[in-house]
Amino acid sequence: MLGVRSSNHLCFYDWENLRLIRRIEILGEVADQVKTGLWVGDCFVYTTAHSRLNYYVGGEIVTVAHLDRPMYLLGYIAKDSRLYLSDKDVSVVSYQLQLSVLEYQTAVMRRDFDTADKILPTVPKDQRTRVAHFLEKQGFKKQALAVSQDPEHRFELALALGDLKIAYELALEADSEEKWRQLSHAATMKSDLILAGECLGRAKDYAGLLLLASSAGSLPLMNKLSYESTQNGQNNVAFVSNFLLG
Repeated sequence: MLGVRSSNHLCFYDWENLRLIRRIEILGEVADQVKTGLWVGDCFVYTTAHSRLNYYVGGEIVTVAHLDRPMYLLGYIAKDSRLYLSDKDVSVVSYQLQLSVLEYQTAVMRRDFDTADKILPTVPKDQRTRVAHFLEKQGFKKQALAVSQDPEHRFELALALGDLKIAYELALEADSEEKWRQLSHAATMKSDLILAGECLGRAKDYAGLLLLASSAGSLPLMNKLSYESTQNGQNNVAFVSNFLLG
């Protein structure tokens, strides 16, 4: 087999008749020393001199496993979604590598979201948060929010995207003072003072609510603070809020 490389492609030709066997688009280079490798669709799976099992897709290197000894790739069985490797003593081990995940990541790197959306239902749910982190790393936070199954991750993405509605729903589910404070800050940055006040109230941050209500000159927030601080025995804050209300 004859290999010919240009700046954008790597082409393999039959040595005898020069028939093109495969053309590979070059999106980047692997810095580590590759010991053994194989193609799974458009993804290059390989072992390294530092005993790592990685795969490379569209400029992204993902580590599947850290190997405890030198291993050599034998092949990939798509129906089982498993890679098979052997050591020098012919001891065979296998690692799971979902074909649907590889296909989805390939489509994302090609910016082919129509294809990615068609593949997504075949990606197991326990793999989708991993896929969402991949999307986030590529800068596709909106898609990551739609794919992720982890409430913590989804909350962070919702805040980053300024999607206060989804962030509010997730904060309600978690009912965490920390999340309410984070959402309050995000709401304040978007001038949604009513939501910011509600979040501070749910976080029981009455001092913060007093600061927000007084600096914004918001009568509804000050009334809310007066009532809630009185109900919760926050006498100092209740006194100040009632004093400001006159």
